[in-house]
Amino acid sequence: MTGNPLQHQDPSPSGRKPYVPIVRAGKDTGYSVRAVCLSAKVFGHQTHYSGRTVPCFEGRGGCRWCEAKRRRRWVGYVSCTDTLHRVRRFLVELTEGVQPDLNSYVDAYGSLRGCQITLSRTTNHPTAKMVCEAVPFRGCPPGELPSPHDVADELWRMWHDSLSIEIGDDHAKSAPAVEFEESPSSVRAASGSRGQFAVNPRHGDDVGGLCSCDPVVPIARATETPPA
Repeated sequence: MTGNPLQHQDPSPSGRKPYVPIVRAGKDTGYSVRAVCLSAKVFGHQTHYSGRTVPCFEGRGGCRWCEAKRRRRWVGYVSCTDTLHRVRRFLVELTEGVQPDLNSYVDAYGSLRGCQITLSRTTNHPTAKMVCEAVPFRGCPPGELPSPHDVADELWRMWHDSLSIEIGDDHAKSAPAVEFEESPSSVRAASGSRGQFAVNPRHGDDVGGLCSCDPVVPIARATETPPA
């Protein structure tokens, strides 16, 4: 719906659980978003856009979108709630440029949970540079905030359906597993931290966990049937 910032990635197939809304700093939000982080860390991955967002598989058996010269960009997501009522939950989309600010916050406070983020574009254009202000949320303690989404599971569910549309369901089921990152490689090279991490398939994002980097273990979701 025009003017509604809680946009879905794509329509969910009939009979399936609706997708979690994704909020972006774009025209529908006045190129600015303010929210409170529920996740302890960012879930990011290199992606392509071909009418819908799909994960990049470069270096992992070949990526047809890289071969087709589709532009690649790192996109991060964090589970959030609104600052007023703290009832609605949604995913906020982040760009590579704001990761140093979020990393600095994690260095100071140990986790993104309870962080109030204000994202804005430098100009009124959906691809303009994004800037971020990250401060502790004063409305309530982090422990009183709603639980976060299982961000990895929600992203894979959306991406699996996008892959099914793009390359067929059988190919989508056999796609490589997705390994999420807290920061893109360019930011990690500058800071020396925030690398790839594993997500426990049973528990997803740890509500109270710190923003630490576990050894890389593929998240074996690509061979699973998305939950009904």
